[in-house]
Amino acid sequence: MNETTSVRYPRQLYRFLRDCLVRLESIALATVIARSGSGPREAGTTIVVTGNGKTLGTVGGGLLEANTLEMAQSVIRNRRGDCRTFCLPIKRPPETA
Repeated sequence: MNETTSVRYPRQLYRFLRDCLVRLESIALATVIARSGSGPREAGTTIVVTGNGKTLGTVGGGLLEANTLEMAQSVIRNRRGDCRTFCLPIKRPPETA
């Protein structure tokens, strides 16, 4: 079961991490470090992804979340951290005639 709501309390995150580590599960932790302009979530937003796809938290959904989940699985597989910059497309209002 995936928990896609924001991680509201540090204890919730720590408990999830502890439980995963006790079970010797591989995990990846992805955090929004900075945001420029508008974006789905603010800096500090976190998602934890396990090797079997279980998650806690969200970085905002959509393409950003999909790319983050894919990157997390790669980090788990390769046992190597990663840091990336994502640029979201700007939605422009439709032009009127």
